[in-house]
Amino acid sequence: MSLSAVVIGCGRVGSVYDNGRAGQDPRSHAGSYAAAPGIELVAGVDPNDERRAAFETLWQVPAYARVEDMLPRVRPEVWSVCTPAGPRPDLIETALSSGARAIWAEKPLASSAAAARTVVRRAREAGVPLAVNYPRRWDPAHIAFAEAIHRGEAGRIQHVAVRYTRGLLNYGTHAIDLLRWFVGEPSWLWAHEALDRDETDPSPVIAMGFGDGPIAALLPIDRDAHDTFEVDLIGTDARFTLRDRGATVRVERVAVDRDWSEPRVLRPAPDEFPPGLRGMMLAAVKNLMAALLRPEELRCTGEDGLAALEIVEAVRESLRSGAAVLRSPRE
Repeated sequence: MSLSAVVIGCGRVGSVYDNGRAGQDPRSHAGSYAAAPGIELVAGVDPNDERRAAFETLWQVPAYARVEDMLPRVRPEVWSVCTPAGPRPDLIETALSSGARAIWAEKPLASSAAAARTVVRRAREAGVPLAVNYPRRWDPAHIAFAEAIHRGEAGRIQHVAVRYTRGLLNYGTHAIDLLRWFVGEPSWLWAHEALDRDETDPSPVIAMGFGDGPIAALLPIDRDAHDTFEVDLIGTDARFTLRDRGATVRVERVAVDRDWSEPRVLRPAPDEFPPGLRGMMLAAVKNLMAALLRPEELRCTGEDGLAALEIVEAVRESLRSGAAVLRSPRE
């Protein structure tokens, strides 16, 4: 018996990314449900007439203007919430009260940490798995990258540099989530406005400290110049770099430079990581189903989404005050 799934918000990540990509690695929630065994896409919801029509044509299932229009006809077991951040908490509440057994929400989880905290608590109390779509958490290359760091292959981490575009709430929270995954919880941060002064979602310069460990820097690139997202982690024994927005992992390891008689330099190492940004959306669906049915731990939880928003709010506090913000360890 298959689980039933609905996509709330039929825009890019909800559906459109898979337009014209039949049979390829899915990039949207709807495409992932269509490709995953054991789950059936049964509906979409979007207030926009054109998006609803495109969704119905592409996936051959009905799309409704409002959740209230859908519920008398179908009660999906798995809900994808792909709307803008503001309405997400209310929609997650509706999913919980309507019998949802699992929820896959886009990032950021809400427009405030307080709202995110409430829905995370509600999902936990209801025993409903709540996944937040930082998709690199399900990507084999990023998983291998994290495992190598956690095994100590880089040695003691010196610093991490992240170069990003598209704003604090977009690529910025992807970077925050990766830093939490790779390095841990920041104990302090400091932020400053950068050249990219988008009023809706600016991209500040951010420095973060991790206890007695490394410092990370988030360095914005003008979003009108080019799309950039890369992570450069340097340790005492190796350097690991995510390039091409995460599609490529490059490794340099300590070696002897015989030309100059230097005992420890970084030299390119053979490729040892799989290609990145492959299969991650489908893997997220499978992980969500496993968390519901077996159970299996989610790779990116509501708690992770909440933690990213708490750091975003600390960044905003630093931007307002001009001072560093100290953070207590999360419980």
